[in-house]
Amino acid sequence: MVPPTANQRRALADFLKARRARLCPADVGLPAGPVRRAPGLRREEVAVLAGVSVTWYTWLEQGRRINPSESVLRAIARTLCLRPDETAHLLELAGPAPVIEPAEPSPALQDLVDSQHAAPAFIIDRRWDLIAWNAAADAVWNYSAVPVGERNLAWLTFHPIIRARLVDWAGHARRVVAEVRAGSAALSDDRRFAEVLAELRARHPEVDDWWSAGDVRTRTGVRKVYDHPDAGRLHLDEVILRPAGAPDLQLVVLVPVRDTGTADRLAALATPAEARR
Repeated sequence: MVPPTANQRRALADFLKARRARLCPADVGLPAGPVRRAPGLRREEVAVLAGVSVTWYTWLEQGRRINPSESVLRAIARTLCLRPDETAHLLELAGPAPVIEPAEPSPALQDLVDSQHAAPAFIIDRRWDLIAWNAAADAVWNYSAVPVGERNLAWLTFHPIIRARLVDWAGHARRVVAEVRAGSAALSDDRRFAEVLAELRARHPEVDDWWSAGDVRTRTGVRKVYDHPDAGRLHLDEVILRPAGAPDLQLVVLVPVRDTGTADRLAALATPAEARR
């Protein structure tokens, strides 16, 4: 089996340290003991509870070139009280890096996006780059006017316009960072992803803080509310679909919430001005 890359090992080490730091002895059935200089469990405690040597676990947190088995990694995951999505992230970081191929939507997928007349819809790839969207999405977010190099959903989450229009922006933005991290194991050596992430962390202190916290979240749809300057308040349910045969793509549809008037406001927004006269 192909071993993980150096970048993966560093990411794995950072993730383990962040997850260890969030626990206290009581969380794993240990006595509190004297006051600790640093938060979280000690490496020695994790190693003993997981059934591995302290030296070996220390090497793992140092990003050394060792190849832990899945059973050992799962034992560490149980010790660190990881959720299923966090455990999956841990296993992916310790496995071989997949080959990322350029992703393009098929004509049928593009037609599906375009057919969502009443709902903004778009397609992102594994890097969160926008590769297709429909007229409704363009009417709401004006993606066509965004420079090509900035057409990345994670990057655009921190755009000043989105900050101003998305209700509970901070909660949604932190969730996005956790979702990006959940998919980052496959992108440890991807230059485009590394550049976007580095720029986000450099420009936005909250991104650096949230990324360092090590939170991981499986990407699932949530309800979003936007205050649009022309259309007013838009209530949208985010639906995320993963097309069969295109594992690197996600189709995202923002479905107008019933009985909120959102569908009518979206229809008016997407209708050219001359057609409304």
